[in-house]
Amino acid sequence: MVKPTQIIYGIHPVAEALKEGKELERVFLLNDTRNKALAEIFHECREKGIPVSHVPLQKLAKLSKKNHQGVIAQLPLIGYHDFREIVTQVFEKGEIPKVLILDHITDVRNFGALARTAHVFGYHCIIVPDKGSAAINEDALKTSAGALNSIKVCKSSNLITDTELLKEYGLKILACTEKGKQSIDEITEHNEPIALVLGSEDKGIHPAIIKAADANFFIPMTSNLDSLNVSVAGGIAMYHLISNKRQS
Repeated sequence: MVKPTQIIYGIHPVAEALKEGKELERVFLLNDTRNKALAEIFHECREKGIPVSHVPLQKLAKLSKKNHQGVIAQLPLIGYHDFREIVTQVFEKGEIPKVLILDHITDVRNFGALARTAHVFGYHCIIVPDKGSAAINEDALKTSAGALNSIKVCKSSNLITDTELLKEYGLKILACTEKGKQSIDEITEHNEPIALVLGSEDKGIHPAIIKAADANFFIPMTSNLDSLNVSVAGGIAMYHLISNKRQS
């Protein structure tokens, strides 16, 4: 059961939250297509790009013992930021921006682990799509060991467009993908603004982002496994980039 301060329950409170434009992480709706009020909440969420999960009554009961009337909205556990402002501020401070882009990584533990590693290696922010990304819940926060309370997370309505925008800001786009053309050992960027891109384990990085990247690299493996876990691959890539800097 989530903490009461992290949810809004009931048809009217959730509808009002949507009307006021309150930021919601996810909305859980009872599997009942006959309820007009729930259907209206669903359509409002879809228009605003808020993830919706249709669940049985038992699931809602686990989330809250209150009179939820078939709908529970989960509030975000962290605040979200604008990557444009972050990158600009980093440049203004005379620092070198480092951005992590996570293309539809849905596993909360992988997300939390990547956030922890990014924070350790000095990344300024993480960019995720506003739809189809891991929920930042208690599991993600726990796996990140508190890093998600420190590193800034930014939501993107279009990762392809925002990747191109980062290039305009002067960042090099480095895509870590098993379809890469270069080995990670050939990536020598150091003391340069970068955006490291990692993709989901099932679909990988969007082809348009791979095409737009300044470098597409893979991590050599000696076994017959198809790929590494994305949080492990991300850790290797982030360490490699920081070790390049140390050796320069």
